[in-house]
Amino acid sequence: MPATPRQITPADLIPDADYARERRERRLALLPVKRLRRIELGPVCTVHFECYETMLFQVQEMLLTEKGGAAQVPDELAAYNPLIPQGSELVATVMFEIDDETYATEDQLFWMAKLSEEFLSKTTRYRDILLSLYQHQNATNISRAKVLEIPEQRFGMPDMREEHLRVGKSDWLAWAAAVGCRAASRISRNHSLLYFGKASPMNKLIADCIASI
Repeated sequence: MPATPRQITPADLIPDADYARERRERRLALLPVKRLRRIELGPVCTVHFECYETMLFQVQEMLLTEKGGAAQVPDELAAYNPLIPQGSELVATVMFEIDDETYATEDQLFWMAKLSEEFLSKTTRYRDILLSLYQHQNATNISRAKVLEIPEQRFGMPDMREEHLRVGKSDWLAWAAAVGCRAASRISRNHSLLYFGKASPMNKLIADCIASI
């Protein structure tokens, strides 16, 4: 780790109008760099090893595309600066490129939710990713259960879990919703689990485990 971490700062960014004029040339100049840093792991999965230059390009792209101006800059820097390797570090972005929505399988949706939980929870797009995975046309009870068990208290997630806890079912969605309550306040959590726990012995076991946290 270097003594002074290399980070993108507002001073490194140029105005959107200037970037739009230089965009093509910058992209062409970056292609050889990105090509050497890309490894394909399968038909839809690619690993990109990032650097300062690739992240600077990405920040400028987001600012140009979303047109959020100066107010957008802090969020973009918070999202992309952690992807700039420091010293001897290696930092990579894992990309799943699925052109046909019908191609997404239960396994892919499940693991995309897991990767999102681990690596994207602090990004500005985390909400949209979780909702897209939950509402995906190929989502199954198992892949939706993965989303419900994430202990996220934003984005209406507590209400989504409550819908499964209060219907008195004993299934994957209800169990996952109960597990997802673990980060809620004790009063809120135990109130939701009280009714859920009466539906079956399995529900009671899960409710008792979560209530004891």
